[in-house]
Amino acid sequence: MIMLYRLRISTLALSAVLVNAAHAGTPAFSSDMLAIPGRLAICADFPAPPQEMYTDNGEPTGSDVDTGNAIAEKLGLKPVWVNTVFDTIILALNSGKCDLIVTGMLIKPEREKQIDLIPYFTAGEQLLVRKGNPKKISSDYKTVCGNKVATNTGSAQEERLAAWNKTCAADGLPPITVISSPKSDTALQQLMSDRADAFFNDSPTVQYYRNLQPDNFDLGGEPIGVLPEGIGVAKADPGLKTAVTAALRQLQKSGDYHKILEKYGLQDTRVPPLP
Repeated sequence: MIMLYRLRISTLALSAVLVNAAHAGTPAFSSDMLAIPGRLAICADFPAPPQEMYTDNGEPTGSDVDTGNAIAEKLGLKPVWVNTVFDTIILALNSGKCDLIVTGMLIKPEREKQIDLIPYFTAGEQLLVRKGNPKKISSDYKTVCGNKVATNTGSAQEERLAAWNKTCAADGLPPITVISSPKSDTALQQLMSDRADAFFNDSPTVQYYRNLQPDNFDLGGEPIGVLPEGIGVAKADPGLKTAVTAALRQLQKSGDYHKILEKYGLQDTRVPPLP
């Protein structure tokens, strides 16, 4: 595996490269800032459909992939997708293995302390259950207490389950058995193999799997914890953040971003305002 490291430049050098209007009005930045000069390395946690997944030929696809590719094109760069486990994805960005995170990352204060996040999408957290919902699981935590729930390591859902477990205990209810997996597809396998009673993930992913297999799955209640998702940029790269924000604004203004969402059935998603 080739390790990619970012070349950091001084504040003085950075100010020198932030010139006006490169590609269609997008601020320029030095390629020396990038993990691979001339390319945009983008970390994502595959698969998490419909935002990031692979085609039958192994090519990256999904709404996040199309968005990242469109941003790279605006910046005059070739995108390179770096499949990264979600639990270590912020570390991967800050250590220079990639330039951006585009992977459905909910914007939360603890994450904003580590990286900058540019809002681009909105999602919640949702439960997926077996057809007929035999355990009567919903977004009410009391229905989750005493059940086995599969989710991703390091995810917002894992954090919520930990909080719910404290409430279950305070209410004298049995604990939730949390089954954490590094990837969404392996977490889903826990439900499919009856080792879990529910799968807890971002609402677009849960709804995608439910629509893909409507005879096998039902939704366990409505989405909760709806928040903007953000494109992650290292705090050491303010020029790249400016350029990506401008590129995303152009994609929204032209209608191209809406077309990407529409392509994957996400056209009703609320797009949060850019800073």
